[in-house]
Amino acid sequence: MLRRLILLIIGCISQTAFSQAQMKNEWQEMFILKLAPLTLFDPYTPGVSLGLEFQPFDAASIQFEYNIPFAPLSFFNYNTGKIDHKTTRYRGEFRFYPGRPDEAAAYYFAAEGFFTAENYRRENSTLLRNNVLYEFTTSNINRTVIGGAIKGGYQFTIGGYLMLDVFAGIGVRNVVLRHDASALFPSALLFDPRWGGDQKEGEFWRPHIAFGARLGISLYER
Repeated sequence: MLRRLILLIIGCISQTAFSQAQMKNEWQEMFILKLAPLTLFDPYTPGVSLGLEFQPFDAASIQFEYNIPFAPLSFFNYNTGKIDHKTTRYRGEFRFYPGRPDEAAAYYFAAEGFFTAENYRRENSTLLRNNVLYEFTTSNINRTVIGGAIKGGYQFTIGGYLMLDVFAGIGVRNVVLRHDASALFPSALLFDPRWGGDQKEGEFWRPHIAFGARLGISLYER
């Protein structure tokens, strides 16, 4: 259902955008390199997100983003105690600009989809499975997140080739958390959700709030 909803929204936006689209003439006008520094503060998958916006038309563009894991600020409770932590995160979006994106400033609407995967190991902790709390010696944990959102944003030039992209939106995400635990036995402790986000096993639907800012470098002066 989530996939159909995202595809429907992207289809509606793309139909409107391409009906107003005009092809750009120079390839330098089509690309903007981007950096999202706020992802360093992500509580689950901190890192540096690098992106590329491809603007073949005046009114429409496609953006792809990849997160390079980097966790100097991993002081969040969710990240403490993670051993051999490996993450993968992708994000893509389709944008519609009511104005021309090659101007010094432009508003836009976007439909985005994202995928995140985490794999790591915890030791001597607890797990809530089928409403029963267990303790374990070691557990290999897999966490995946798939979702989408509708956003609005404003992208503007702050000096020649340098740009700033700010945005906000709302959507939904599906979270699947699985434990592969060893030496599992019932616990006499009480489950406290404040302990962390990976102790309750299962599949969950959650609201998604999208907001942030990206620095961009255009390949030609705007």
